[in-house]
Amino acid sequence: ALVSTGELKEVLEDPHSRKDLLGLEITYDDTEELFTVLDRDGSGQVDVVEFVKAGMRMRGGAKAKDLLTLRALVEDQATKIDKLQEAQSKDMACIRDQLSLLVNSVAQLQHQPKL
Repeated sequence: ALVSTGELKEVLEDPHSRKDLLGLEITYDDTEELFTVLDRDGSGQVDVVEFVKAGMRMRGGAKAKDLLTLRALVEDQATKIDKLQEAQSKDMACIRDQLSLLVNSVAQLQHQPKL
């Protein structure tokens, strides 16, 4: 199930929810930052289970929160690198094919009788 930013704000405005989060050492600001970090595609929605798991991992201070942010950034960069490598491989294959065609064309021209 997904939760949106609006739904999250509704929950966070509830005094009982805020008290529960503070009991887990998670502040209002932490939850907004966490949502932003987890919303990698910018859709404004995140998986509820992943949100709760990440919230539990970031309890206890800035160090855990910073590591979570860094982990998300590294994963995003790894995905981008994978896509770039895939595109580069396709481009190189295309270049090899074109070069092969060019070499074959030149060879054929060299073997044609001169007029």
